[in-house]
Amino acid sequence: MNSECKKIRDQIADLISGILSEPQVQALQQHLDECSACRDYARALKQEDELLAEFFAKIETNMTDREEHVLKAISRSGLSEQSDKLSIGRTIMKSRIIKLSAAAVIIGAVMLSIHLWDKSTPSAYAFEQTVEAMQGKRSFHIQTYFQNRRKDEFWAEYDENGKVIRYRQEEGKGRYGPYVTLWENDIRTTYHPDGIKMISRVGNTEPELEEFDPETAAKEIYEHVAAGRAIMEIQKPSPYAGLITINVTRKDRPLRQVLLVDPDTKFVTRIDNYWDADGEREFHKGIELLEYNQIIDANMFSPEFPEDTITIDQVSQEVGLAQADMSNEEAACETVRQALEAWAAADYTKAGKLFGGAPPELLLTERYSSLQPISIISIGRPVPIQNIKPVFRIKCTYEVEHDSQVKTVSPTFTVIAVDGQPGRWYVGWWIMHTDLEVDAQDSIVKGTIVPGEKVGDYTLGMSKDDVLKSLGKPNNIFYEQETYTLHNLPRKYYMCFEGGISFLIVDGSVKGIGVGEPFYKFTNGLGVGDSEQDIIQAFGDDFQLYESKWKDFLIYKDKGLTFEIHKENRTVIEINVSRSG
Repeated sequence: MNSECKKIRDQIADLISGILSEPQVQALQQHLDECSACRDYARALKQEDELLAEFFAKIETNMTDREEHVLKAISRSGLSEQSDKLSIGRTIMKSRIIKLSAAAVIIGAVMLSIHLWDKSTPSAYAFEQTVEAMQGKRSFHIQTYFQNRRKDEFWAEYDENGKVIRYRQEEGKGRYGPYVTLWENDIRTTYHPDGIKMISRVGNTEPELEEFDPETAAKEIYEHVAAGRAIMEIQKPSPYAGLITINVTRKDRPLRQVLLVDPDTKFVTRIDNYWDADGEREFHKGIELLEYNQIIDANMFSPEFPEDTITIDQVSQEVGLAQADMSNEEAACETVRQALEAWAAADYTKAGKLFGGAPPELLLTERYSSLQPISIISIGRPVPIQNIKPVFRIKCTYEVEHDSQVKTVSPTFTVIAVDGQPGRWYVGWWIMHTDLEVDAQDSIVKGTIVPGEKVGDYTLGMSKDDVLKSLGKPNNIFYEQETYTLHNLPRKYYMCFEGGISFLIVDGSVKGIGVGEPFYKFTNGLGVGDSEQDIIQAFGDDFQLYESKWKDFLIYKDKGLTFEIHKENRTVIEINVSRSG
């Protein structure tokens, strides 16, 4: 290092401190443009200055007297005879040893002051404030996420004792709209976007909501940290959003959590859970708090459904078949048998009750009349489906009349224990996978799903630009809690398009493709809307099962496939294609 460089490096600290005149800055910049060694020194010094500034920023604004003590301590150490803060700051900037000494003095002063300020304050002090601030919930409005994609939206109201009064859930945003679930006074109303509303009597739904309750989630995290089951790291508010970031790592399970906290209200605004599934990939579930303890419009809990909505009523009438002394399996088979026999005999009242309380007009619709049996060939073996209540799948074979011809179909029926009517069973009104196409719109197939390779014309590894040329502008671009436009894309993000297809883009190329509509099929004809049973029969039982409160996931790692399964009716909601292995 020559004498000029030594002189320049003495000036770099003044440059970073912002005390050089304009001519001095220009002369210094000219040297930095020509000298790579001094540029590296300036870059390193600036980074160290930012780290030190970061630390100072964490000190409360009312700590001026502490700062004075620190500066006096540095001055007394003989590092400088100057008395003003600016000169002391320059001395700190020019020496790594002095910087470390200054930081050590500051740390000691801050830690001592915190201890003296409140001896009862725990190590997770800021988060304790969050837990306290969120006590006494009366309502919340949240958005849930899975694999960084928006899923369900909830509105819930509570009484003064923290017991749920009523809630609304909107599940998914399919081609016909979301599934809407309403609960109040032990009555659950579920509206299906194809125009069917089901009313049933259920008990306490508190456990179902606990997974999504931000107050409960905050309490549990704090308890895990206090018990030593988790490590918490609190970061300062981010400059772009002004939110506090908290990282929590569990010791007893492969889970890490990222929380965002509003520094003003102390409310948790978002919780993201990342589960390490196999050492290579993570499963993500998130909750975003949109409103907390705000008044919710009463119309949210009593919406107006379309006039032609068909209501399936399991509250005001007895439905299904009594189990009597039959086993669950026997009761399931007998319920399907009697339902098909009554339907074949055109006894729509009896058939409707066995189909869960369906009115006769449902079975007379075009959708169902084309599946009305004329003779039953066989009732299959009941296959139990893992659920919070007994559920079976039964594949049946019978003859129907279609286009003046007799055809054989093999639909799969779901048989379920009736909510609020113990010992009774009914056949689900949804019918899965037959050999007869009923809905012409659903029969339009845009392309083939090839495991681990492609969906239709879209292949893994193709460029983002080629996707845009084919599909045009996406409906949505996002990753985690951030949304983007085509002009400010990050390194990794999701693009969602019309027709239920989405892409995971990393460094400009496609790494994953998601299908949420039945427009793409496998070569075996399966796709979104088919049953879990059919998927397992077609792809085998060498899969990993990941369960959540509302949905389950079948992961065929070696095939590069993930199937999202509806928790209630066990049908495929979404298919994701990625590289195998």
